[in-house]
Amino acid sequence: PLPFSNPVASFLLLASLPWQPHSVLRPSCADAEAASIASAGARERRRGSAARQQLFVRCQSERRQQQQLPRFCCGRKDVDLSENRLGKKGAKALSAVLHENTTLVTLKLSGNELNDQAAKYLADALLTNNKLESLDLSHNAFGESAGEVLGTAIAENAGMKELNLSWNCFRGQGAVAVAKGLGANIFLRVLDLSYNGFGNKGAAALGEALKINNVLEELNVGNNRISLEGALCLALGLKENKTLRCLSVTRNPIQSEGCIRILKAIQANPGAVLEVLDFSEIVLRQDFAGLCDAVREALPGLQIKHDGTRPSFRTVQDVNPFLGSWKMESLKSM
Repeated sequence: PLPFSNPVASFLLLASLPWQPHSVLRPSCADAEAASIASAGARERRRGSAARQQLFVRCQSERRQQQQLPRFCCGRKDVDLSENRLGKKGAKALSAVLHENTTLVTLKLSGNELNDQAAKYLADALLTNNKLESLDLSHNAFGESAGEVLGTAIAENAGMKELNLSWNCFRGQGAVAVAKGLGANIFLRVLDLSYNGFGNKGAAALGEALKINNVLEELNVGNNRISLEGALCLALGLKENKTLRCLSVTRNPIQSEGCIRILKAIQANPGAVLEVLDFSEIVLRQDFAGLCDAVREALPGLQIKHDGTRPSFRTVQDVNPFLGSWKMESLKSM
C-alpha cells in the first residue's frame, strides 16, 4: 500500500516514478530530455508567447526530425528555431522542408551550431526555394567553405530580401564568395555581415559588388578586420552605387583616413542616396568634422554617426596646461 500517511515517503515514491512527457513533439526519451525541456520552458517564459515556436525538438534522431519538421513548419509564415542546437542533422531536415514548403516567409536559425556541412544542405534549398524572404543564420559556426556554397546560393536565389550572416567565421575565399553572390543577386535588400573576418580581400570583393548591385539598401560590415586598404576598395564601390541607404563600418581599423576616403567617394557620387553612415568606435581626426559638414550640404538627409574627433597633434597646453600659461605670460612680457 502507498504510504500516504507519511508525506515525505509519498513524495519520494512519486518522484521515483517514470516521468511521462505531454509534449506532442517529444513523445519519448523523457528521462534523457527532461533537463532540455525544462530549459526550453524557462526560455519560453523569458521571451514570452511570441517565442513559443522555439519549443522544438532538441537532440532528436535524424529520422524524427525529418518527420516532425514538416508538421511544425506546415502552414506557418514565420518560424523561429533559434538556440535549438539543430546542427547538421537539423539542417538536412530543414532543407527537405524548404524544398517543398510554399508558405514559409521568415525563418530564424540563430545559434544552432550550424557548420560548413550544414551550410551545404541550406544552400541547396536556397537554390530552389524562392518563397523565403527573410533568413537569420547569425551566431553559428559557418567558415570559409560555408561561404563558398552560400555565396553561390545567394547569387542564384530569386526571393530573399533580408539575410543575416553576422557572428560567423566567413574569411578568405568564403568571404569573397559571399560578396560575389551579393553582386549577382537582384532581390536582396538588407545584408548583415558584421562580426566576421572579411578583411581587405572581402572588402575588395564587396567594393566590386557595390558597383554593380542596384537593389541593396542596407549593409553592415562592422567588426570585420577591414583596414585602410579595404576602406579604399569600399569607397570605389560607393562612388558608383545608387541604391545603398544605410552603411555601417563600425569597429574596423580603417583609421580616420579610411573614413575620409569613404566620405569623399559619397560626395563625388551624384546618384548617392545614403541616409545613415555609421563610423562608431573609430578614432577620427579633426579634419574629418569639416568634411562631414561639406558632405551634409550635398546630402542634407545624411546622418553620420561617430564618436567625435581627436586633435591631429597635441599642443603645449594638452601636455602641461601650467607650462602653456607660463609660455603665454613670457611672450607678453617680451
